Amino acid sequence: MFRINDYIIYGDNGICKIDDICIPLIEGIDTNRKYYVLRPVNTARSKIYIPVDSDKAVIRKIMSYEEAMELIDSIPSIEIIKIENEKLKVSTYRYLFHKNNGKDMLGILKTLYLKREKRLKTGKKFSASDERYFHMAEEHLYNELSFSLGIKKEDMENFIAERVRYLEAAQTPGNSRERE
Repeated sequence: MFRINDYIIYGDNGICKIDDICIPLIEGIDTNRKYYVLRPVNTARSKIYIPVDSDKAVIRKIMSYEEAMELIDSIPSIEIIKIENEKLKVSTYRYLFHKNNGKDMLGILKTLYLKREKRLKTGKKFSASDERYFHMAEEHLYNELSFSLGIKKEDMENFIAERVRYLEAAQTPGNSRERE
């Protein structure tokens, strides 16, 4: 169970702060259940009521600084998502989004980034659905990483690229960083 003032990730709403845990006096809401009162960070005027005991809501605590850095450091080992049947692509991405975890978002990003690079090299366009899911994963992941690391969201792509380059250089035999 989460506590008041915890920051969580709640589905498409992204980062939310738990403002209260209560039984709201709102018509149509079950008064036999407690609810989290969530305030999305990006739309502070909104309030979302989610039953504390809901098994449908995918809610998780936001990544800590350490967890965010571990996730970024895992990028080289993240496997691309193999989808044999292109007709299952959208349902696969939807499923991964619904699971609502950083590693899956990173898998989507890495898969689609590499796919886009390959298509551009051969003069082909990136599909609209791939572009859409790439930007959705990027938005969700960069928002959370930005919050957890205290880095501006617009700086996340560069931060991640620099970190991955650093890690790759550290793995190169004979590199002076390896001894640090």
